[in-house]
Amino acid sequence: MNFKLLIALALIAPALFITGCRTMLSEKIESRSHGVPLGEDTLVYRVYLPPNYEQNPDKTYPLLVWFHGGGGSELTWGKQGGIAEKLLEPMKTGELAPFIVVSPTAGEFDVFREDSEKALVEKVLPRVNREYRTNGVTVALGHSMGGLNAMIVSLRNPQLFSAVAIASPFLFDTSPYDSEAARQDFEKRFGAGWQGVYRRAVGSRFETRDEFASYDPFSRIRSGQKVPFELFLTSGTEDSFGLFKHNEYLHQTLKQVGVEHQWLVQQGVGHGTIANPEVYDWLQVQALKAEGREQPIITTSGAGGR
Repeated sequence: MNFKLLIALALIAPALFITGCRTMLSEKIESRSHGVPLGEDTLVYRVYLPPNYEQNPDKTYPLLVWFHGGGGSELTWGKQGGIAEKLLEPMKTGELAPFIVVSPTAGEFDVFREDSEKALVEKVLPRVNREYRTNGVTVALGHSMGGLNAMIVSLRNPQLFSAVAIASPFLFDTSPYDSEAARQDFEKRFGAGWQGVYRRAVGSRFETRDEFASYDPFSRIRSGQKVPFELFLTSGTEDSFGLFKHNEYLHQTLKQVGVEHQWLVQQGVGHGTIANPEVYDWLQVQALKAEGREQPIITTSGAGGR
């Protein structure tokens, strides 16, 4: 992507983590709201259409499943001045391959589990594929808490995705079921931080150690589970939530068990790693590869590694 797009994305990065219920949708993006029954509640999701979708009735598109960060909602992707708005121009010019985007929400600060996961996998994604012109390729993108949700859903349903990109995932190798000794050891290795919040806000939603392990990405990775999709992980060295060392540990764990993945360290970058154009370049390449098309020439700067 070009330098102007890089600057535009970087400017909006600080606002990506905290987005409340007053999020204003961009008028530049065509989108449609949907919902599916979820017990006494409803799983809400929004579908964002690429430029000129209606003007090209024979064209099909890969599907991008966007998992929002903490405090966000199904509106976050298409908010005024947000990522989707900034990607419109490169999609129009052909610099970036267009996606149909579906943005589901399990709650502002919640994870997909049980009924919400089942509704997403069995109802939302099949419905989007039926009602919109998708081409059979599905990729996932998640930032912060959304990175955790992207990992949870993709590792539990690996057959659904061709590629998964996670930016600064809010993910720790700990649980509320750890012994006191294990917690102390964790503190010695990583120091104090947001792991207590993770144990309470995420781990406490699972009633048993086994139930937690069935959703926990670290547990699933260590179990030897096959990861058939392409995986991209990125984190900023100056993350304000202290996530870099935990994300780096996730990279090391993936490497130790032989899970191939792309690891991009963003030097001097904080929590707004979703603004890096390399994330979108990578997703584009993977979507085209899964579709069987020739890969475009990518001209971004920066270094990643496996």
